[in-house]
Amino acid sequence: MKIEEVHDVIDEMCLKHKVYLWRTKNKVMVKDETVPRYITCCPECTREKMNEQQIREVGQALEVEMWASSYDVFAKKSMIPKELKDASYKTYTITNRFEEEAKQFALRLNEFYFKHQGKGNAIIQGKPGIGKSHLSISIARKLNMDWRSISEPKSVLFISVPKMFQRIQEGFGYKDGTSAQQMIDMLTKADYLFLDDLGKESTFGRQVKEANDWKQNILYQILDERDTTIINTNLTGEQMQKAYDRSLVSRIMKGAMNNIFKYPDNAQSRRELPF
Repeated sequence: MKIEEVHDVIDEMCLKHKVYLWRTKNKVMVKDETVPRYITCCPECTREKMNEQQIREVGQALEVEMWASSYDVFAKKSMIPKELKDASYKTYTITNRFEEEAKQFALRLNEFYFKHQGKGNAIIQGKPGIGKSHLSISIARKLNMDWRSISEPKSVLFISVPKMFQRIQEGFGYKDGTSAQQMIDMLTKADYLFLDDLGKESTFGRQVKEANDWKQNILYQILDERDTTIINTNLTGEQMQKAYDRSLVSRIMKGAMNNIFKYPDNAQSRRELPF
């Protein structure tokens, strides 16, 4: 049906657009009214209202999509070990004062990055098995929920560094594999990036050896563009300086001097066998 078949042009003009008004050929029922009547309108006013409505709807849709996609990054793109997929502050058990101090440090980081929107990296250092990954995931999960609670889109990403390099290497030679540049782009764009087990990707013998140049270059490109990266590592400061180039160490430590937690050397591993 053509538009002219459902309306007539009448001898009245819109004061705003200086065009003749349209009127429906037949009386129609209007919502919340009991008697049919003719509908009169300005075609230009109608188009403007339609455009405004479309703009609002598109804007709202984009906002919802951006918010949802940002929030979903944590669940869809993170590399979290299966045994820690449900890790949170609620599941973080405290058996000694060091674990309590670690949790308080973690909660302070949540406040720093969310409430104060702070800039600067953070470091959690300690030997394997003492709960660094569990604590880091707890921070990430709460940070993701906090930004969601105020409907402000922020992306939070938790990445196992060894798994990251494994995924890149597995993608070599495959059309659909993850390239180094794709990984760099994804990690660089995240509002908050958690790097798990930094240093484990390096080659170690009886002494700490220099990490592979290729891996260092990828880490450098990621960290060079960032100032909100939370890192957990087994490496001490001395070991880190031996493992990595000075420029990479500088990027790791960017703004982190007031955001460092070091577990004591005698901290008990949660993985120790009972025999």
